[in-house]
Amino acid sequence: MEGINDIGFGENDFPPCTVPNPQVSADELIAGHRSLIKEAHAHGLKIVGGMMTPFQGSGFYTERGEKVRAAVNEVIAAE
Repeated sequence: MEGINDIGFGENDFPPCTVPNPQVSADELIAGHRSLIKEAHAHGLKIVGGMMTPFQGSGFYTERGEKVRAAVNEVIAAE
């Protein structure tokens, strides 16, 4: 379920967002998830993942961010 803050904070520049707060792509988040999984497996840990929950209605929701969330969730569901 990692990534929703990365999406949201990259869409806005208001507090509590940190600077710099670059927009992230679905590919970047997917690569990050895979890296975390690989590192955990290298240490003998099991991973339990979940899809990112909807965030419409939050202060950092955007249509672009929703498209990123949906694309990442598609990969999570397929794997």
